[in-house]
Amino acid sequence: ADHALGTATLLTHPRLAAAGATAELLDAASRIRLLQGDAVLRLELAPGTIVSLIPWGGDAVVSASGLQWPLEQETLRAGVSRGISNVSVEPTVEIQLHRGALLVADGGVE
Repeated sequence: ADHALGTATLLTHPRLAAAGATAELLDAASRIRLLQGDAVLRLELAPGTIVSLIPWGGDAVVSASGLQWPLEQETLRAGVSRGISNVSVEPTVEIQLHRGALLVADGGVE
């Protein structure tokens, strides 16, 4: 777990942002991406896929559709588990970050 958390912090490396690059962490069952600023992410997922939205470094304001529990400009508070273990109900999930930074993890099936 310590290595996974340490590796997740690499997603925030200033050189990635300065270069306009994106990065993701992958393992056999899941994928983690970092969204920053005003960003939109579209995921093509099988219905029933678990999707977690985790504020990173503070609160995040998020909209999300295609999920069992959609969000509309909701504030996800750092340290609160509200965005954990949502479930895709549509083949396309759209996540829009309005403010802050957000780790988006998908993979596994409910």
